[in-house]
Amino acid sequence: MSITTTWFNSEQTVLLTTFEHDYTLLDYGQALLQQRATIAEVNHVVHVVSIFHTMPKLPRAGISTVSKMAGTIPANEGLHIIVGQTMFFKMLRSVMQRMYPDAHKRFLPDVQFATSVGDALTLIKQYEHEQTAINR
Repeated sequence: MSITTTWFNSEQTVLLTTFEHDYTLLDYGQALLQQRATIAEVNHVVHVVSIFHTMPKLPRAGISTVSKMAGTIPANEGLHIIVGQTMFFKMLRSVMQRMYPDAHKRFLPDVQFATSVGDALTLIKQYEHEQTAINR
């Protein structure tokens, strides 16, 4: 499988998943399960940064499968930032939002797009600053 998931920082607040080369929907599902198991190991908010070096190849049932997987996210998952292939994922998000609006009320607002890991970290800092201001 050409998908790796690792902690980005020692505080374990950012989980980095890198998708390289060809991978299947099954590979994606296994990576998602690994992400969720890793997030479940900690008791604080974890932001997920997914780096896509290549465009995923979804089978015919891919959108509904990805939609179901995305609809069951851990309570302590914060932002989910997609780096790379943003046009594809923006279109996928739009389709998922129209086809499965109720299933994604929690997930879709937390999906962000960035051009680099550095930009993703900036989005996370902004989000955390906003959350701190809201919780005061």
